[in-house]
Amino acid sequence: MSGAHEQTRKRRPPKMFLISTDLKVQDQLDGTIKLLRGFICQEQEAGRSRGDSYWVKVLDNDLMLKIEKKFLLEVPSDLSGLLEAVSDPEARLKLLRDPGKLQTCASLPVDSPLWVQIGQQDELAQADLKYIGPRSRGSSAVYFGVQLKGSAAGKGSSNGSFKDQRLFSCPEACALFLPVSHVHIRTWTRNNVQDAQERAKERDRHRSSHGNGQRGNGQHGNVQHNNERQHPQHQGRHISFHHPRPSSPPWVSSLGQQSQHQSRLRTRTRSEPLHPLLRSMWARG
Repeated sequence: MSGAHEQTRKRRPPKMFLISTDLKVQDQLDGTIKLLRGFICQEQEAGRSRGDSYWVKVLDNDLMLKIEKKFLLEVPSDLSGLLEAVSDPEARLKLLRDPGKLQTCASLPVDSPLWVQIGQQDELAQADLKYIGPRSRGSSAVYFGVQLKGSAAGKGSSNGSFKDQRLFSCPEACALFLPVSHVHIRTWTRNNVQDAQERAKERDRHRSSHGNGQRGNGQHGNVQHNNERQHPQHQGRHISFHHPRPSSPPWVSSLGQQSQHQSRLRTRTRSEPLHPLLRSMWARG
């Protein structure tokens, strides 16, 4: 009985952990080693349940280290392969807090419709699930093989092969192998629609602010642009007031006014009758 129990214990797969906080570990050969929260570690045979620490292999830097148990978060054995394929340590921690999503994605049937991330984080493409598993023999990291659809077709990296090993078949440049962090189930609910609308609005705001930054100088340029849009009529009156349309030089205007004044004087002199005394003196002469 004890022999059977010993065989079972030996066949138990090594535990997997995520480091819960940033650490600095002293090593005799490499000196101070910085470990980031979310780094993934694999338990080593010589360190199983020995004291308050584990001897682990940090898969992110391929180092063997001794780490206290209080800094390690154990990953369920059926989810460790999914997290191993994720390259972002923070994304691993976030996914570990949501095991339901991991289990749902791992149980998806072939040809399930998906949204997959192929560019920026808020840009998703349509795809169909074709494969779940390791990309190569001897690897335990689990990837999602997808066939890109719609406008994303032709933006893939292969025809379903990885390093000359055919994992599924699809047209050329339509296949991608992605970690679970880049995969989302394509089922439209009210929340999905709202999330997509928010992503579109955020993308438009980013592009608008980027365009304003090129036309102006920082925030001042944006404020000026907004004021122009809000008060176009006031700005037009202001410009016409300070910049009147030129007609003729000032000296031409003054000469014209003087000539008009003299003409009025001559006209008045000719039209008004002479005083009677002046008429009599004019007649004697």
